[in-house]
Amino acid sequence: MSDTHSSNNNSQNKKNHNNFSDGKIFTVFAVCTYGLEEKLSEELKTIGFNNIVIEKSGCTFKSNLLGIQYANLHSRIASRILMQIEKNIIDNEKDILDISAQVRWDEWFDIRKTIKIKTIGYNTKFQSIQYCTLLVKDGICDYFRKIYNSRPNIDKQDPDIQIYSFIKQNTFTLYIDSSGESLFKRGWRMNKGTAPIKENLAAGLLALSGWTPEYSLLDPFCGSGTIIIEAAHIACSIPPGISRKFAFEKLNFHNNSNWNAVLEEASTNINRTIEAELIGCDIDKTVLEYAKINLSNSGINNNNIKFVHDDACNIKVANHNKGFIVTNPPYGERTCNEDIWYSWSHNLKENFFNWDLNIISNDMSLPGKMRLKPKRKIPIFNGKLECRLFKFEIVKNSYRTQK
Repeated sequence: MSDTHSSNNNSQNKKNHNNFSDGKIFTVFAVCTYGLEEKLSEELKTIGFNNIVIEKSGCTFKSNLLGIQYANLHSRIASRILMQIEKNIIDNEKDILDISAQVRWDEWFDIRKTIKIKTIGYNTKFQSIQYCTLLVKDGICDYFRKIYNSRPNIDKQDPDIQIYSFIKQNTFTLYIDSSGESLFKRGWRMNKGTAPIKENLAAGLLALSGWTPEYSLLDPFCGSGTIIIEAAHIACSIPPGISRKFAFEKLNFHNNSNWNAVLEEASTNINRTIEAELIGCDIDKTVLEYAKINLSNSGINNNNIKFVHDDACNIKVANHNKGFIVTNPPYGERTCNEDIWYSWSHNLKENFFNWDLNIISNDMSLPGKMRLKPKRKIPIFNGKLECRLFKFEIVKNSYRTQK
């Protein structure tokens, strides 16, 4: 099977016809996991954006407020949607304070809102990123004190507004986070299991795999069910942000009536028909119960979604000549008996030939342990772990010779 299947986001296989270029236009940076930039760019084009620039760990594009709402609501791969509010060349730390104090912050949020500032530095001459963060905070507070003789409170745990400052060499950029909580938090996961994969990474893996909803999908190490449930949402055209709140709802210029109209439109496009089986299996009965609870919390009830107690080395899927396996087997925080890999590979060769196999792992020797040769090895991060997405085409009884 080819990697060049249509977009994994079934809810958006027709380009959005809303106009994202009317009114005030913002430079927007959509943040994503390293390794998913191209798939994020494809997804943003499908949502309706143009002139997307792929950068490290994200994509830049132009949009009005409506488009920013759509990006938050519909992007399965992004982790945050940041709105650029200032960009300048700086020579010293005082420039950070001065620029931060000149932004008209009260156009964005009022003094009653709590704030949090985070600074990220790349190849910068400034030794203390923490000090740079304090300078941004002081600049914001100076602005409000000058006008209102008061300042917003800081809340590092649950702020109303998050402000990001990026310092790359001598370029200083300020963003307001339009998302709030990271976009991987869809609002349905209540039970996690051990070291679960994040929802936006699961969506990215599905996109990289080439899976589309007309094909069967198996996750033989499903844990709490993230990959299967994410696939179910794609198959049902359920927007990933339909059940959560966003930070842009707390900005001064947010129009709740317009936002409710966007949500209503998105809800009418949901189709709960699932064409092919989506199967998760795990040897741990406890995490399987978590998966079933998470599926129920996600609002999907379909007989084609199954969570079964089985061993990856033994599982079989009846009456499916072709399909996809996308899985996050034990590594890092999760442990695994090394003997499993050959046994699992044997089962794949016997019962899943002609399927596409996609494994994310930080074990670079995994293909050798399985005696399989990957057709691609895609660098990607799972949290802080540098991994590879190993892509294989399963051919019956064609093992590599063991050395």
